[in-house]
Formats: sequence, C-alpha cells, structure tokens
Amino acid sequence: SSTQYLLEPRPTAASQQSPDLKMQCFKQILAATLAAFAMQSVHAVKVVAEEGAPLHGLSGEACTEDEYKRYKTIVCDLREACGCSETLCAQDWCNTYMRKWKKEFGACTLKGCP
Repeated sequence: SSTQYLLEPRPTAASQQSPDLKMQCFKQILAATLAAFAMQSVHAVKVVAEEGAPLHGLSGEACTEDEYKRYKTIVCDLREACGCSETLCAQDWCNTYMRKWKKEFGACTLKGCP
C-alpha cells in the first residue's frame, strides 16, 4: 500500500554498497582516528617533558624590574590622581589613558600597584 511505501527508507548509495566496501571504509576511518589520537598523545608527552624548559625566544621575565618601575610611575601614580578603582576612573579621559597604558605594560599589570 502507499502508506507502507512512505514508511520504508529509500535505498541510498551507501546502503547499496557491498559489505566488503563498507568494512574497508570503516577500517580506514578507524585507522585515521587511531593515528590522530596517537599523534596527540605523543605531542602531550613531549609538552609535559619540556614543561620545565624555556620556550625558544621566550626566556626571561615578562615584566622586568625597570619595566615595573615605569609601570608604577605611569599607571599607579596616575591611578591615585585620577581617582581610579581597579576598572573605572572618576574622569573619562583617564579611563582611555589608563586602558592604553595597561595594554602597553601587559605582564606588569598582573603584578598590580603596591
């Protein structure tokens, strides 16, 4: 009957493939997935092994003592003069100015003001 025809799935190209071809595709997908996991595991072990070693070109301190002194002079002293909290200043021009300098000093902002 016509209702039975509507309920049956229509044959697709995948369902018409031989079982051997389906198994071959499955094996290839499984092999690719296992290879990806193996590569990820090797990378994770390498990262853990090198965790104590400095990265090439990134050795040293992100905020040197001289840079932190400049940060305290420019940002911390002005913060008091502008009446700034951690995120907002009492004067509008100070908000823009402070945001610019905090971005410029980067890692020194993590040390904060004394």
